[in-house]
Amino acid sequence: MIIFLSLLLFSGAAATDEGWIDVIRDETKIEFDLERTPLQIKTIQGKDVISVWFYDESGASSGKIFLRGLKSSSVSLFPPRYELYDCMPTQNLPHHFVLPIDSDTVWTITKKFPGPRITVQCNEVTVVDVTMSDEVCTTTYWNTPWSKDVSKIKFHPTLDTASKYYRPKPLGTKRLTNS
Repeated sequence: MIIFLSLLLFSGAAATDEGWIDVIRDETKIEFDLERTPLQIKTIQGKDVISVWFYDESGASSGKIFLRGLKSSSVSLFPPRYELYDCMPTQNLPHHFVLPIDSDTVWTITKKFPGPRITVQCNEVTVVDVTMSDEVCTTTYWNTPWSKDVSKIKFHPTLDTASKYYRPKPLGTKRLTNS
């Protein structure tokens, strides 16, 4: 925790009293243990894309998640969708999912093993729940990045337009179970 706070101070990112940290869109890789702690992202209304890249301790890729079409449905030409890069092409979020319009939107990304199993929630509603396997993933090399532990994250400097703040999911909040 001390290392994380030191990196936070060194990076120039500001933190709020709720633990939210300003997203810095550059090549900075932020220390973050995704298998231990879900990542929460608060988005900017009217922006379209979340693009978070994951890295292992050596800096090698351990997956990428894209959430697209995040503008309100009256503005976006496409329905909200997601991509688990190096596993499967872009997929639509569930048809019953409606993006919040006039409230803060908090996205929670979780990675669990075995699998790995990737889940994404929007304001505590699960919109993505994928357990990766040869049957689910359309690439033959999906296991190379996605089987690695995540120790760093990066918000892509040009692709990510929607992420405003991030934080580790606070203790004591509802946590996704393996059911």
